[in-house]
Formats: sequence, structure tokens, C-alpha cells
Amino acid sequence: MLFVAIEEVDFDKLKDLIMAMERIKPPEGVKLIGDYATLGGKGVMIIKAEKIEDVFKYFAPVAQYFKRLEVYPALPCEEMRKIALKLFR
Repeated sequence: MLFVAIEEVDFDKLKDLIMAMERIKPPEGVKLIGDYATLGGKGVMIIKAEKIEDVFKYFAPVAQYFKRLEVYPALPCEEMRKIALKLFR
């Protein structure tokens, strides 16, 4: 299953966040597909994991460094469109 994490960094804690992210490894079963940042302090991560609990384990040690952290399950747009079409029939 894919998850999308949308983050907003606390700039006062940026150095600590960078150091913490260098130290932590994703838990078993969690694969980081993409990690993108903006100059405005927002970022997006794409994560593959079997369970949301595994994603929680990944973010738990660093959650205090973010002003905001949102995690959502995600599907490719094509799959989402197929689901939506079935709902509207």
C-alpha cells in the first residue's frame, strides 16, 4: 500500500530534524519511494508499507520536528478513477 506524507518543518528544529533523519532507518516492511522538499519548509514523502502502523513507527521518532505532519493512504489516479466510476453507476 502507498502512503503520502505531507510535512511542514519547524525551521527552529531543522538542524535536529536533519540529524535525526540521518540516523533513523525505515522499519522492516517500509520503503521510502520519494522524498521531496520545498524552500518554503513543506515536503512530501511517498512511502510503501503494508500497514499504517509501520508508517507511524517510521515517523514517531521525528514527529516533534514538524509543525504539521499529515499521512494519507494513496492510490494511483487510474485506480481511483475506476473506483469512482463504480460509485457513480
